[in-house]
Amino acid sequence: MATYHYSPLPADGSSIRLFRLLPASDPSADIISELFHSSVVGSDHIPYEALSYTWGDPNQTTSIKLNGHQFAVTRNLHGALLALRHSEKPRMLWIDAVCINQSLSAREERGRQVRMMWQIYKAADCVIVWLGPEEWDSATAMENISKRETQRRLLARNCEMEMPRGTGVLNLIERRWFRRVWVLQEVAAAKKLVVVCGKNVVQGSDFYQELISTVEWFGTFSKIVRKIRPALEFMNPSSTALRQRQYRLVELMEMFRSWEATEPLDKVYALLEFSSDAYNAPDLCPDYTISKYELARKLLKL
Repeated sequence: MATYHYSPLPADGSSIRLFRLLPASDPSADIISELFHSSVVGSDHIPYEALSYTWGDPNQTTSIKLNGHQFAVTRNLHGALLALRHSEKPRMLWIDAVCINQSLSAREERGRQVRMMWQIYKAADCVIVWLGPEEWDSATAMENISKRETQRRLLARNCEMEMPRGTGVLNLIERRWFRRVWVLQEVAAAKKLVVVCGKNVVQGSDFYQELISTVEWFGTFSKIVRKIRPALEFMNPSSTALRQRQYRLVELMEMFRSWEATEPLDKVYALLEFSSDAYNAPDLCPDYTISKYELARKLLKL
């Protein structure tokens, strides 16, 4: 079977590709999908959900069927598609690794699409955070979060109740999603957010409240949570963290220097939206035709 080839998107500032995940009654059935052009605004807009996830090891891939052709995706994305697929109806998604042409020959188009990232995630009906498959006791943690277990205890003022062992919270917050710099923008732009781990789904606000309550009440995992706090804060609808553009770009780069990105350029581009001095700087618009050294020279001119 031939591999999939992209058709170019119009450079109009609103055109995107959407991924239609076709249903399957058998959870283990091959992934069959379609890719088509749409828009984030206007009459061509089709409701969709946007996926926030980590790509995973690019050397570990599996094939899906895309418009009748073979298309390679990472194992982590493949796991997300299996978990998110409905049994009876299609699911409309925006997924960066598929909806943006990642080939070297399409670097200009890629830059234009990345410039639209905030708009794309903001226009989505829901942003889905995929933490990965169920592992160890992660399912227990997700179930407790969905039941608001810690908040229930606080309301009951059960001061003698200790943090139960094996609740899986550590398993969740140590996942790579919490170290990926692009998630800041993806979650901050969301008008609705859900967190998915395996087959378990919880509301983003519940995820935030439960983790923060766990840390504050039990004094557990506080060091780890301090490191990932910005990503958690964006799950809180009332939070104003970073949204007010209080920091210069160089300050943000220092704050998030240990956070991960597939490309060095993205450690800058992912933070532009939150900076006080560079969010609309024309010289710093995402551009994948330049090297990291060219980008560094542009940063020196700020």
